[in-house]
Amino acid sequence: MFGYIITNKAELKLKDYEKYREYYCGVCNSLKERYGIVSGLSLSFDVTFLAIVLSGFYEPETARQSKHCIVHPVNKHYYFSNDMIDYAADMCLLLSYFKCLDDWRDDKNFARLTYSAVSRKNVREICKKYPAQTEAVRESLKKLDLYENKNGNIDMLSSCFGRLLGTVFCNKEADYRFDTFQKDLYNMGYHIGKYIYILDAYDDLEQDIKKGNFNPFKDICKANADFDGYVKELLLMEAADAAQAFERLPIVKDVDILRNIMYSGIWIKYYEIFRRRNEKSL
Repeated sequence: MFGYIITNKAELKLKDYEKYREYYCGVCNSLKERYGIVSGLSLSFDVTFLAIVLSGFYEPETARQSKHCIVHPVNKHYYFSNDMIDYAADMCLLLSYFKCLDDWRDDKNFARLTYSAVSRKNVREICKKYPAQTEAVRESLKKLDLYENKNGNIDMLSSCFGRLLGTVFCNKEADYRFDTFQKDLYNMGYHIGKYIYILDAYDDLEQDIKKGNFNPFKDICKANADFDGYVKELLLMEAADAAQAFERLPIVKDVDILRNIMYSGIWIKYYEIFRRRNEKSL
């Protein structure tokens, strides 16, 4: 994952931020306890968001525990644990594994290849447990590779990643269309996935131009005088559709944290990239 779906800490109440950290530490603990310390390298804010959404939706029995760890060696820190946090951790490792393989194919990044090799045994178990999610990840990445080689457009490419994340958000083997709320979960994940892909392409544009790598915005940025505004409009559409699906879900628990992320936090990275691009152009 990419770390784009984050909180706006300045606008979040202290008690809610502490609770968010406990979800984050919960996913981290789940990864390390079940898959080893190295698996913690795959941890991201995006997956923490997934854990909070699914915990709010399914309302599983949740324990609040405390422990010392490498990051908190002096004072014990609190963290949450439940089935949805474990699921989010599984999806975190699954997505990181396939992303590392993709990075190895594209850039011959040896560190990524090494991480995928270390994770392979654990990922095999996750694949057996979640065949629908595994197939969605494999199929989406395969189509992304195909479309990128054919210089596909941004909607086509972002839809691939949207379908991947939509299936991950469902957390169900059954067809999401047979259940209203599962469809909303899917649509929420789908549009967040599209948002992430668009923002990542926007973020990587300058480096991709320098390295000669594919980026769906390469030609558009030259032809469009208001390219930054164009990207913002794309992101606004996906953010609005994701928020619409989210608001239909019967989530009450930690909804203030989720709304902080959905309506404010997801824009922080966009504005950081926007400022970086425009400072260079001055």
